[in-house]
Amino acid sequence: MTPQEMIAYFRSTFLGGHNISLTSVLACDPSYTVQAVCLALAAVSMEVVIYAIAKLVGLCLQRLDRITGNILAEWIDGLKSTDFSPLCIDKFNKWCKKEGKIDFVIEPTEWSPLDESVDKYMAIESNWKAWTSCVINFQANEVAKGMQHMVSGGFALFAIMTDDREAFLTFARWSILLEAGYEASDTFKNVLIPLVDSTSDFGAPLEIFHHVALYFFLPINRILLISTIGRDLITVTFVFTFMVGPVAIIGMVKNSIDISTPIGKITRITLQFLSSFTNISTRGPYWIYIAYRMLTTLWKDGASWLLFLSFASVCFLFSFFNLTICIFCYKGMHSTLKKLKNPMIAVDKTTESNISRQSMIKKTSIVIDALAQEVNVGRNLRCV
Repeated sequence: MTPQEMIAYFRSTFLGGHNISLTSVLACDPSYTVQAVCLALAAVSMEVVIYAIAKLVGLCLQRLDRITGNILAEWIDGLKSTDFSPLCIDKFNKWCKKEGKIDFVIEPTEWSPLDESVDKYMAIESNWKAWTSCVINFQANEVAKGMQHMVSGGFALFAIMTDDREAFLTFARWSILLEAGYEASDTFKNVLIPLVDSTSDFGAPLEIFHHVALYFFLPINRILLISTIGRDLITVTFVFTFMVGPVAIIGMVKNSIDISTPIGKITRITLQFLSSFTNISTRGPYWIYIAYRMLTTLWKDGASWLLFLSFASVCFLFSFFNLTICIFCYKGMHSTLKKLKNPMIAVDKTTESNISRQSMIKKTSIVIDALAQEVNVGRNLRCV
């Protein structure tokens, strides 16, 4: 068999006869084979983007001692709470194992959330430095995961702005694939591997409902984008992906604010409101309206039952995710308001009441930001 015959056999057997070329990949040809190649490229590309952004944010945080100190204070408050210390310790232990700092791993059953114990533990310089590095790494990665969605959002924006049919489809398909690529990588790293290792955390189930772009990128790119709801669908993708970057930055800034001053309190509540309002308004009223509009359009156009039910499944999964995020945002806003109504007692962290108040902040900052940002807020339609 000649080399040419071997290549032809490979293409026929493994590539379904498709001739994959640079042009077909760049144009994001809707064939199954090209879509699979594009998905793999998108997954690798988004990993590189996340890594680069995380490194950049990490370098900035390392030079902003005051901001890093305020964020670390939030984590220390969490360590003094019986409700949130397990979450903080779990994240710290995972970071230690990843960085090879096994000596710093904490046994959760031996941890004491009492103020005196935590302060004594943090008074050790090596422990303080380890937690500082962990917090910087965690915050940088959270911001990077949020900002990477803006890449997909950028492609969606180009698709919306163009009147050329082919250009629209190319940009729109890449927008969907970039989200699907990130979700494929995220599913493998943060859902499947932890599931096998029995180390899944509270956010894993939400990821399953969130990653709809990964599950449906083929019908979206092959059928829905060329249908009458194509532009509506890519508009939704833009809304739910592009907003994630600013919300991620707002979350980091919010966590770094010192709320011991009146200005700090006002800024904190303003940023919390802005983040919650953005999420609730887009994931609530806007999503209900646009989902209804797309479903009714498909119905009126006489779409096949298989296509209609498939898209309805997309809407259901993402609606469940959106509802969960809205609930967390509401609770986060309520907790912040409740906490800031009370006068801030200077810094006596040895009282039980202060532990309760600090856990309120932790609840807002870690739970809400980790879910509404990383799980985030878009991680989305990703949207569709």
